[in-house]
Amino acid sequence: MTRKIKPELVCELPVHAASGLVITRDHFYIVADDELSLLIRDKKGKCSLYVLWEGELPEDVMERKKIKPDLESLFLFEDKLYAVPSGSKKNRTMGARIKLDSSGKILGHEDADFEGLFKKLKTEIDDLNIEGAFSHGKDLFLFQRGNGKEGINAMITVKDWPSTKFSVKEIKLPLHKNVPLTITDATMVEDEIYFLAVAEATESTYLDGEILGAFFGKLRKGEAQDLTQLDMKGKPEGLASHSDGYFYIVTDDDSRDIPSRLLRFQL
Repeated sequence: MTRKIKPELVCELPVHAASGLVITRDHFYIVADDELSLLIRDKKGKCSLYVLWEGELPEDVMERKKIKPDLESLFLFEDKLYAVPSGSKKNRTMGARIKLDSSGKILGHEDADFEGLFKKLKTEIDDLNIEGAFSHGKDLFLFQRGNGKEGINAMITVKDWPSTKFSVKEIKLPLHKNVPLTITDATMVEDEIYFLAVAEATESTYLDGEILGAFFGKLRKGEAQDLTQLDMKGKPEGLASHSDGYFYIVTDDDSRDIPSRLLRFQL
């Protein structure tokens, strides 16, 4: 874990808690865990918001946390984007399904309820906290972040999405400064799974803690390989690859005063 990569800044984003990223048709689609909208960055670098749910969330941080939808990840399945909530609380099970045309334009959206799947997942994972997702073929891969008391990081394979048939494989990650690493997102590139992880000083799926280190690595048979430290500030929460050869990440600094950033790096 001595190798380091310093991601370069692409831009600041008009949200403060970016948590999921998908890149397709040269558009960047981003969810933030304390927003009611989807953020789109187009081919020219212009950002716009697409409203998923009407209304406004409180500016007070703790009041906002209580009622936010907590969208933590995005995945593309066929011609639709799915915004996935964490499932960490009873009011964090409703996501969204967003239809795209061939150019990346949004044609509309509808609610996507993950309650049934999450209820089944909780029979095997007590402190459920889904923070990563991607699809491959007909299957959906979800990533459990082990920042609860149980400390379980896991890859969940949902066969023939949108079924609720699944299997769970625990992912073993090392400590950094005596704090366990926990997964914050994952993506697949040419049949290889890459992931983000952080050392965050908390044992809660709800409360934030100090970020002691951020990492990027590869998963093979549930084992972490090629773990590399990211020389950066803030918490990387969304990961995607682009045809330009870069990996892109979005950040969440757990503050309404610090904007999220879009960063990139190459291996």
